Amino acid sequence: MDKFYAFNYMNNNMLPGVIINTSDDYYDVNSHDFFTVYVNGDYMGKKLLLSQSDKISDTVEYLHKNSFNNFTSKVDGNSLYINDDDLKESKHIKDTLHVYLNIR
Repeated sequence: MDKFYAFNYMNNNMLPGVIINTSDDYYDVNSHDFFTVYVNGDYMGKKLLLSQSDKISDTVEYLHKNSFNNFTSKVDGNSLYINDDDLKESKHIKDTLHVYLNIR
C-alpha cells in the first residue's frame, strides 16, 4: 500500500506543504521509461531507458557484441523476450544480462 505524507511548515522546514509518495514503484519508474527482460520465460529484470537515445534493441545489440548470436528476440509492449534453445548458452545469456541490467 502506498504511503503518502503531507508535511507542514512545523515538521518540515525544507519543503513545507509538500506531499511525498514513498511507494517503491514510484521511485523505480517515476521519471524514466523501462522495459522488462525475460530469457526463456524467466524474468531477468528491468532495463531503464535513461536517455532519448536508449532503445530496447540496445540490449539485443549488447548480447551480439558479447558473441551471443543463436537466440531469437521479440518485443511485446514494454517487454523483451529472448529465447535460446541451447540451455548452456541461455545460462550464459542470463548471467550476462544479470550484470548488464544491474550496471546500467
